[in-house]
Amino acid sequence: LTAKSISTSRDVASVFETTRFMVPAIIIIEDLDMLGGGDRQSSSRREVLNELLNQLDGVQRQADLLIVGTTNKPEIMEKALLRPGRFDTHIFVDLPDFAERRQLLERFLASSVLDPSVDLTSIANRTVGFSPARLKELVGIAKRLAMAHGSRQSDGRLLITMAILEEALSAVTSLVNEEGY
Repeated sequence: LTAKSISTSRDVASVFETTRFMVPAIIIIEDLDMLGGGDRQSSSRREVLNELLNQLDGVQRQADLLIVGTTNKPEIMEKALLRPGRFDTHIFVDLPDFAERRQLLERFLASSVLDPSVDLTSIANRTVGFSPARLKELVGIAKRLAMAHGSRQSDGRLLITMAILEEALSAVTSLVNEEGY
């Protein structure tokens, strides 16, 4: 589930109650910083956070239920969430390096035909700081642009050109600047 999908403390309680009947189980809460992002909380978010803290305390006694929280902003996390027995083990997953970005681009573009003009080394060099999801978004935009431009091989597969990839990169870079990350 995502933090966006949890709007009331009852939602939190319901997830934990339901999951306890399905053990062994894992609850994954994406974007945990939206629930536990420090002092800028509304009263309803504070209630949701308090219910989450109560439920996490109850999980300590249940070894066959694992709770995983993800965040891109660990520095703003509510300290109470990070106390022992709650989200006390932290695993940092770094952004991909140059070779990994190039490999991811190749994988995401595998179903398309690449024009000889495509220079994935150049794109990988220009996507420093991109997560795998952001790279996938870049390729998705490139594929939509190729469809919009009617850029296809004779067998019907999409033909991705360097110009299309650069246009997609420009679009993703604009999105990153608007979103702030």
